[in-house]
Amino acid sequence: MVNTDAAWSPDSRRIVAIANTVNEHWYGDDADLWLVGPGEGPATGLTPDGGHSWRLEGTGVAWSPDGATIYALSQRDGDRNIAAVPAGGGVRTPVTNVIGTVTDFVLSPDGGTLPLVQASPTTPPALFTLPSAGGRLRRLTDCYQRVARNLRARADPLPHVRWPLLRRVSLSLAGFRRAHAACYPGLIQVRGGGTDAYGNGWHPIEQWFARRGFVVLAIEYRGSSGYGRDFAALSYADWGGGQTRDTVAPGEWLRAQPYISAVGLYGQSYGGFLTLHGIVAAPALFAAAADLYGKTNMCTAQVTADRVERIFVARDYRGRLATEIPEAMQRASTHRRLREIRTPLLILHGDQDRRVPPVESARVAAMLAEADFPHEYVVYPGEGRGFRREHRIDRLTRNLAWFRR
Repeated sequence: MVNTDAAWSPDSRRIVAIANTVNEHWYGDDADLWLVGPGEGPATGLTPDGGHSWRLEGTGVAWSPDGATIYALSQRDGDRNIAAVPAGGGVRTPVTNVIGTVTDFVLSPDGGTLPLVQASPTTPPALFTLPSAGGRLRRLTDCYQRVARNLRARADPLPHVRWPLLRRVSLSLAGFRRAHAACYPGLIQVRGGGTDAYGNGWHPIEQWFARRGFVVLAIEYRGSSGYGRDFAALSYADWGGGQTRDTVAPGEWLRAQPYISAVGLYGQSYGGFLTLHGIVAAPALFAAAADLYGKTNMCTAQVTADRVERIFVARDYRGRLATEIPEAMQRASTHRRLREIRTPLLILHGDQDRRVPPVESARVAAMLAEADFPHEYVVYPGEGRGFRREHRIDRLTRNLAWFRR
């Protein structure tokens, strides 16, 4: 059993753990609750394998004072809520039922109140309280009034779009009118991480694009959490395989809508990796793309990456190193097909990135420069994973200018 965290019961006789029985990273955000008693006896599973996914963030698990109930985060279909689970086994009961994400919570000493942090696609994170028996959320903080005032025309996501093998798509646009013919540019957002989920939380970058006239589809490709173990396992040892189809399919769907003029594609880290796969697989589909620190050569990137990335990849390929499975690594790579790109590409990377070495983006930019193909390549000094300070603003303005162009 692989534990992510644990909490002692009030009487110190039992431990509840958020854990997996399979050492496989695609299940890292799709764990279950397990109860461990005294001695060396077997652990007891309190939640089923699949359906809800359990993810620990911060203190994300708590016991009631009498030891009868365990509270934990439950993620399903993009929403993350608090659920109550009987310590003796039984039916799991939602305590919150919000469209959005609860990212952290604690239980008051008397067990009567749950302070929590919650966000939604239209509201940034804020602190709330809720009776542990359920009820209405009561807001405690209003730190984001300035954000709310600036987002009077914020985009409210439309209902999810589902089709086989692609579980969730959210459409978002400020002032959207379907009747307008071919007047909106569309964007496919490919999230990073690989194993987690885009979710129904606060996504300011997508709001940034939507308020500037773009229709944004944020996809949950196979391997995403919160849709059951079977769905999470679809990408096991198949990086860039079925997920590439899940990246191209929403682009084809969006491009076919009468109100869309053109479609772009963007993502960072694992999303950048899939962005490269998408524009290689469908060179005529996307009008522009942005690859933020994505890898192109799995073989070399696996050798030069940091320890976390090497473990991440090897564990997903049954414990084997990249040098031991060259054919699988080649299938997961795009470096041999970069000349097939027909999509103008923005490439951004930090020069101190250890997870995905910056040479990965340099290879893509060099090939595009040699072919004299439209692209823009920017390396941010002093940046590792993600961008901070003024580089974050530069990233956003460059992305916007690139897609408008």
